[in-house]
Amino acid sequence: MIFFIRVSGLYFFCFQNLSYSVIIGFTLKEMEQSISHIKKFSGGINMTTVLPALLFIFIIFFGFIFIFYTVKVDKLDEDARNKSSEIDGNLWDRAFQLTKLVDVLNEKGIEHDIEAPNINAYGLGMSTLLQSTSSEELDNKERQLRKVMKKYPELESDETFKVHWDKFQNARSELMKSSLAYNKSVNAYSNGISTFPSNAIASFHKKKGKMTFAYIFTDLNYEKKDSE
Repeated sequence: MIFFIRVSGLYFFCFQNLSYSVIIGFTLKEMEQSISHIKKFSGGINMTTVLPALLFIFIIFFGFIFIFYTVKVDKLDEDARNKSSEIDGNLWDRAFQLTKLVDVLNEKGIEHDIEAPNINAYGLGMSTLLQSTSSEELDNKERQLRKVMKKYPELESDETFKVHWDKFQNARSELMKSSLAYNKSVNAYSNGISTFPSNAIASFHKKKGKMTFAYIFTDLNYEKKDSE
């Protein structure tokens, strides 16, 4: 009974202070010292019984650590992927609303050089680089649209145009929020797999680092006022 309490205590200590130095420091010599203390109380010990018990405890301990950190890494990875999916959804919504705004311009016979985006190019699973470039492209198209609105102020009083314009702006606000949330989750993921044993678990599962959302949103309302 004393022996297993001693061994459990050592393994618990390793779990709480898990590092290379602690694991390596748990040498056979320390195990022998523990056994020698036990012999004083028990008068001897059967090594053929002790060694399999130690091996069993080590396997249980290693399995627990593996599962614990696998779950931790998977949760960080899933959180980042969910935030990336939110960006995909907001990009699609923004592109869709822009196509509706361009339709209004065409129906009214207003001349413009705004090319309606292909909404089929937007969807779940976009890379972070593509998300950033798509956000920039949509902002550039909004700048073009603002110039048309300045030239044709009656557009702002058109009910259909106004509805889609408000949704277009709301999608941009949500896109900004989701991109910030994604970068926060990526930083948490990167920090989480940067230390042992999480980095070893991530490598075992072939999980790699993630790019942050690089596009920086500017205040297009301010740009409009500044150009006037």
